[in-house]
Amino acid sequence: MSEKILNNNWQIVRIGNEKYFTLIMGQSPPSRTYNIEKNGLPFFQGKAEFGDFYPTQKKYCTEPSRIAEIDDVLISVRAPVGPTNMANCKCSIGRGLAAIRCSEKVFPKFLLYALRSIERNIAESVQGQGGGFTSIKKEQLKEIKIPIPPIEEQRRIVSRIEKLTSRVEKAKQLRAKAIEEAEKINHSFFNTYFSNNCKSYLFNKAVNRVRSTGGKLKTKQFEAKGHLPIVDQGHKLVAGYTDKTNYSFQGPYPVIVFGDHTRNVKYIDFPFAVGADGVVLLKPKDSGELYPKYFYYWLKNVPIYNLGYSRHYKLLKELKIPIPAVKVQRRISKQLDNVYQKTVAIDKLQQQVDEELSIFTPSLLAKAFRGDL
Repeated sequence: MSEKILNNNWQIVRIGNEKYFTLIMGQSPPSRTYNIEKNGLPFFQGKAEFGDFYPTQKKYCTEPSRIAEIDDVLISVRAPVGPTNMANCKCSIGRGLAAIRCSEKVFPKFLLYALRSIERNIAESVQGQGGGFTSIKKEQLKEIKIPIPPIEEQRRIVSRIEKLTSRVEKAKQLRAKAIEEAEKINHSFFNTYFSNNCKSYLFNKAVNRVRSTGGKLKTKQFEAKGHLPIVDQGHKLVAGYTDKTNYSFQGPYPVIVFGDHTRNVKYIDFPFAVGADGVVLLKPKDSGELYPKYFYYWLKNVPIYNLGYSRHYKLLKELKIPIPAVKVQRRISKQLDNVYQKTVAIDKLQQQVDEELSIFTPSLLAKAFRGDL
């Protein structure tokens, strides 16, 4: 059945309404029929093969159990539930997907965008079902409601959505290009300072590795007043505060984090406590020839693979540090401070743009399927 809405000729239609949709639940064929030699039909198992719009063909099947046709809307039915793509070829679908085929009453792209506008609702509808694996059943899919205007209105809405979202994608591409170019400029800018036109020392001759690991502070995190800030493997400079004095240090220290998932270089010029294993403190030797802030910027400019994992530390030790006069190091550090501050401001602006772009498309779709676009 369908219901009229919006005081016009829009209808609310369930996916189970066979006048509008045909629902095909995926089923995995025998594994012996899979191949990567492009024999048979492309085989899609789930969300992992989805692209922005169409799935990527990685695997093929010679004995398909369930088939989707061109322009069928594919929906992920097993964790995660809700993401969608469109079939751009005849294909086999596994049990992680379902295909929704539209009648002449529904423009397939309209259905795709309509489902994307309620993707979160679909996912939330199957939360807490138990069983240890989130999935949506055929009967539940049938109950999903889609607002359906006349076909020409559907086409107009899709055209409008694609025109607006193409601008968002172009903005994302331009922003990504700007970031890439800024990174190149920054790298080139840093390299002009760290030239070899001065004396240089092997890393081990100029730097002390103060501590290879910290201690895990098994204590609650305190507020800042009267307690030591904690430096750990996270991306934030200060992860919390502690009343423990174990593993406490007085800055300034360049700090490098060696870990499987975090590779950060930080500069700390205040008293602090090390809060986790994997934090390595690197401090210029007491000779005073290497200015700590200059050393910090040199570390940031070293290729990341040399700073990534603990097993690469020996590579770091083999590098030479260019060391000009201390007054020159101070001047370079001040100039790079200015560059860094501008970079932080740009990064903050870029994050705001990212947030705005991420909100735009869901907001646009919600507006479209209220009939307001």
